[in-house]
Amino acid sequence: MRSYFSILLLFLFSNQLLAQDTVYLAGDMRNYEDSFVFRWNTKRAIDFLALSHSNLVFEIKSQNNANWQNLTTFNAINPDAWANSKSEVDNPTILAAAAIKQMRLLMDNPIDDPATAIQREQDLNFLWMNLSLAADISPSAANKCHLRFSLKKSDATIGAMFRLYLKTDKYISDTFYFLPGDAIYKQISIDAPTITEKENEVELMWLPDKKFSGYYIERAEANGEFKQLNRAALVIPNQEQTQLFFKDSVENYREYLYRIYALDMFGDKTQYSITVKAMGRDKTPPSIPSGLKIRETLEGKLIITWDEINANEGSKGLALGLRHQEGMPYLPIENQLLPLNTRSYTISIDPLETDYYILLQVFDTAANSSSSEAFYQINDNTPPEAPKGLTALVDKKGVVTLKWNQNKEKDLQGYMIYTSSHLKSEFSGVVNVAQVDTFFLDTLSLKMLNKDVYYRVVAVDYRLNRSPNSETVKVLRPDTLPPVSPNFKSFLVKDTFIMLRLNTSSSDDVKQNYLCRIQNGSNKKSIIKLNSNDTIYRDFGLEENTEYSYYMYAEDFSGNISQKSEFLQLKTLKNYYKPAVKLFTVSYDTIAKKVDIIWQYDMSTVRKVLIYKGPTPSELSKMPDQVEKDSNSFSDTHLKKGEWYYAIKLYLKDGSETLISIPLGVIIN
Repeated sequence: MRSYFSILLLFLFSNQLLAQDTVYLAGDMRNYEDSFVFRWNTKRAIDFLALSHSNLVFEIKSQNNANWQNLTTFNAINPDAWANSKSEVDNPTILAAAAIKQMRLLMDNPIDDPATAIQREQDLNFLWMNLSLAADISPSAANKCHLRFSLKKSDATIGAMFRLYLKTDKYISDTFYFLPGDAIYKQISIDAPTITEKENEVELMWLPDKKFSGYYIERAEANGEFKQLNRAALVIPNQEQTQLFFKDSVENYREYLYRIYALDMFGDKTQYSITVKAMGRDKTPPSIPSGLKIRETLEGKLIITWDEINANEGSKGLALGLRHQEGMPYLPIENQLLPLNTRSYTISIDPLETDYYILLQVFDTAANSSSSEAFYQINDNTPPEAPKGLTALVDKKGVVTLKWNQNKEKDLQGYMIYTSSHLKSEFSGVVNVAQVDTFFLDTLSLKMLNKDVYYRVVAVDYRLNRSPNSETVKVLRPDTLPPVSPNFKSFLVKDTFIMLRLNTSSSDDVKQNYLCRIQNGSNKKSIIKLNSNDTIYRDFGLEENTEYSYYMYAEDFSGNISQKSEFLQLKTLKNYYKPAVKLFTVSYDTIAKKVDIIWQYDMSTVRKVLIYKGPTPSELSKMPDQVEKDSNSFSDTHLKKGEWYYAIKLYLKDGSETLISIPLGVIIN
């Protein structure tokens, strides 16, 4: 498999380099006052080899002529003939000729393996880029390489079109068209380079423009002529390059003038940049001063000493700087330079400062300097004062904001924060490295059961002296834990009444227990507040033969709601005994000799009516007579003298029945 892949890769590279199908062209043209100049190139190195071996046809199509006419035909390139006339030989032309020869030589050598094929393609691209650069900066080289054509303007060129293609039987040629515009070329201006003056060197830097093929740098002495410094054009080495640099070796303090210009692909020069002045300057600092020491006296002074300074290095004077904190800038001790022969300097100790950083600098006449540093620390056992004004606030998410007043000690390093869950327990560090801010944010765990959290702050100086503790502040941990759910123990169900035995929430922070009742099949919902010691609830006034759902939940003082208890589904009993008829009258008709019994009831719900009769209220018996359907009255004509009592009972269509009514009596004569 490996051998097959190598042969296939070799075959592909061989075909690519030896048998091109199409030659691809690209180009542009420029409109001058009296002529047109056409520039082109191939898109690949291998295409240029095809172009160099072929006839290149350049044609015109005039405005008044529908046919294309030949302007010139470039025959195959012969780089060996370019050196016949010495007057035409220049460096870019020689470079282009050498590149073409080498490209042809590479193609004449057989390919042995894929690695060789890859290397050959890279070499071809490199040579092609070099000859392309030579053609850009030298119109003569471009002409020799058949990459340029110049045409004088005439009546025939007005409104004309142009085209370019290879005339060959070996390849398919890409045809490239030129359509002249009306704009006349004007010389382009470019920005001046920026200058960096170094010792015996001037560095020029500028932002290159990719439309230019190369840059040239010129230099002149004061009132002298400009001379070109780089023989070869300075080009952008890669697409990612954002700046170009040129370094010129010069004598120090000798002034020079610099300017740059660029060439584009037509060989046209830009305008010269603005002239800038520069010179080399002494950048070598004097020797680093040695022996810098600090010692303290009993009189509260610091004596600074150092070794003798070498005056033969062009040194000018000395400067001393002082600071009391690392990272801060040094402040000069004296406004003027000290003489070079100075060997010591004395300063007074500031009672509020403990750290002394000393900088000794030596300056030469060119303002170059070198320096040494020394450090001295005054003994300090005095701690800062305890922080004051400590406050703490906590939000519902458990974020605690601590704030306190700023201490006034100059040597204060910062503050450390400590916390504890119990006032009498040991406090642990929340921040064990001194922080400079006078506020701190802490986040409390919301899953812990202890409510109280305590904080205190300690100030620390740079000697790690610790202040006494600040006052202690307390915050309450936000309660986000819901209470334990209440539940049901047992129940008793009647037709219009349900009794529930309850277990209220066992949490000690419960504010309220709730009992919820939902009448199934309707939107009726009731929420009943329970007392914490309620263990029985009697739910009166319910509808018979109706389903009800009950559940409970609890709320604590922080507004946390427990989970709902399990739902209790209950159905009230059906009551088959309805209340007795109350609107009921009994009267004796002395004329008709009958007893009329009348009652009021919704007779559309009544299936049957029974009338009871007896000599006493306790001796009633059912009368055999039937009451007519839907009638709400009955007349008893079977009478006997004496005191008689009557009662009524209804049987309803839903299967229930009323209780027997209260007996009513009459006296029959």
